[in-house]
Amino acid sequence: MEPLSPSALPGRQEGALAQYLRAMRAHPLVLIGITLLTLAAAALWLSRKDPVYKATAEVLVTPMPGDSASLFGLQLLRESNDPTRTLQTAATLVETARAAELTAGRMRGGYTRSSVEESVEVEPQGQSNILAVTAQATEAETAARLANTFVESSLQARAENLRRQIASLIAAVEGDGPGGAAEAGSEETRAELAQLRRISNGSDPTLSLAQRALAPSKATGPPPALVLFLAGLAGLALGAGAALLMEVSNRRVRDVEEIQSLYPLPVLARIPKLSGRESGSTLALPPAAREAYRTLQVQLDQDDTKPRVIMLTSANSADGKTSAAVHLGLALVAAGNRVILIDFDLRKPDIARMLRLPDSGGLVSLVSGRHRLEDVLVPAPQLPPLRVAPAGTGEGDALLLSALARRLGDILGEARELADYVILDTAPLGEVSDALRLVPHVDDVVLVARPNNTQRQELEAMRDLLVRSGVEPVGLIVVGASGSRASRYHSYGTPPRSRGRRSLTRAGG
Repeated sequence: MEPLSPSALPGRQEGALAQYLRAMRAHPLVLIGITLLTLAAAALWLSRKDPVYKATAEVLVTPMPGDSASLFGLQLLRESNDPTRTLQTAATLVETARAAELTAGRMRGGYTRSSVEESVEVEPQGQSNILAVTAQATEAETAARLANTFVESSLQARAENLRRQIASLIAAVEGDGPGGAAEAGSEETRAELAQLRRISNGSDPTLSLAQRALAPSKATGPPPALVLFLAGLAGLALGAGAALLMEVSNRRVRDVEEIQSLYPLPVLARIPKLSGRESGSTLALPPAAREAYRTLQVQLDQDDTKPRVIMLTSANSADGKTSAAVHLGLALVAAGNRVILIDFDLRKPDIARMLRLPDSGGLVSLVSGRHRLEDVLVPAPQLPPLRVAPAGTGEGDALLLSALARRLGDILGEARELADYVILDTAPLGEVSDALRLVPHVDDVVLVARPNNTQRQELEAMRDLLVRSGVEPVGLIVVGASGSRASRYHSYGTPPRSRGRRSLTRAGG
């Protein structure tokens, strides 16, 4: 079979919604925490927020005819071809600093001209000839009184302004006749003077109160329930965004599906998560984990080609590679096979410590060529039929692998003569290339991955190295897979206590 190139391997294509849903499932506490904080902030804001009441009074605008010559000297509103602009001009005549000053003097509660200007708004009402004078306050009655007082003050300020203009015009008109007497003027002048005197003590004929403001029955703004609902939605959105950001920044694979999207291999076994006590024991595995390794052993035994050399490697350290190699060896021994377990992870040899093996020369003693593999094999104390070749060196002696590489053919050839299965534990291929030296001498490669530990970049690096070497692994062992639950069938036929030790020992013997 021609190996795939790295570019031909499929990757998972997710839509934006799928990414958000996956992130929320991966970080539920972040989502819930941010949502609750947002709701709490909204509730606190509602408890401290003063209610806002708005009341509106209406001013009628009646502009004088544009072609009227009467009272021509007064600054009165006149009709124009643009009614909207006329209303905007009227709004500026109503909303003045003098009106705000008069209103502040009449209101109680510490109002100033500035606070009145901030609390009152004058706007044209639609396409009508009405100006809406809207005032807001923390009490309904105060809002209505403020709107009405402002309208009254505006009309008063406008009347004061007109009286000053009229007085000035009357003085000017009276000064136009002989001797300063208006009666000596023309009839038109006398008519204009009489009209000015009639309105001298009145108000602006173009502005008048149309409707007083009434106290509103409820405060403005959305109801508290709606505020909390919107805050909850905002919290969900923020929480989902934070979860997505955490997910994007997380370099570890999240689940089996993501592992297979990066490297599409069959899953041979799903090892459930183990507690600290369970993971520290070599034989006393829970039924679900023991059954997973038994399933792996059955799949390997379906190929009756023996002897076989099986190499286990992973993308990262702490993926569970060494533990998987040990338990796979135990499962194969329990099935009646002769098994040799060799620790080729010279950078971090763990098998001797895990199985509590006595100190021995191990693989390093084979470098000189004076010893054979059989000389360094030691039986596993818990299960003597399993024979182990420990590394025989401490951490950091990876250079010895180069020396062993010259004898790999002889070492593994001897191992094939002594066992049905030879299990090789190697250094993580995603981090170092040591395992590539073994590839030409093995029959099968099995990869070990652990969700939330295996890093995407290292998994892709391991994949690319194997693809370029023309190696197609048999499949994956997924350690710590979620959703792998125990079944009552897992423990049928085994004693209720010490099942792992007794059953494996009898089967191996």
